[in-house]
Amino acid sequence: MHTLEQYEWSNIWCENANDGSLPRVMMVGDSISVGYRGAVAKNLAGKAYTDTYSTSKALDNPCFLPELDLVAAGAIRAHSVITFNNGLHGMHLSAAEYEKYAASAIGHIVKKYESAKLIIVLSTPITENGDPHTLAPLNSKPLERNEIMRSLAAKYKLQVCDLYAAVAGNAGIRSADGYHYNSDGYKIMADALSAAIAEDL
Repeated sequence: MHTLEQYEWSNIWCENANDGSLPRVMMVGDSISVGYRGAVAKNLAGKAYTDTYSTSKALDNPCFLPELDLVAAGAIRAHSVITFNNGLHGMHLSAAEYEKYAASAIGHIVKKYESAKLIIVLSTPITENGDPHTLAPLNSKPLERNEIMRSLAAKYKLQVCDLYAAVAGNAGIRSADGYHYNSDGYKIMADALSAAIAEDL
């Protein structure tokens, strides 16, 4: 039996869902991707439409990949770019377990969506609750997982977008909860991710 959090959720968004005139991008992530979605869509206006599959599901959740596939299947045209960001949920997973499930997910996407360019997006820092200047002990998880993702990206020769580096050391863009960001923070992430996506369009 896989481990669940107290609250499990998914957020699916399809930009201009009935318009197949532009390439489509699917951004896979968690609540961080919910935060940067709108800014990415604005940055890519006239170049691509953005679909988002954001979820709390950990990579060992058996519903994760089927739900991702459901979002992809519902698009009016095949996605040209898929961005993959998953590292701030599933804290019950050891490094070895995370690597196993991440490898499985990336392998699935590469094989099933072979016409799409896949971008690996590194997870953002975790700071102390109420103190955005101080990294939390739990920040060891995204650091560890980002190295795993870099290794898998190298294996599959995939582009990496380093959102950790983009926001590291900037307390002024962080929310007090230790995980989330204000509009300035999400704009920084969106600009970095949009630039990576534009390279592949």
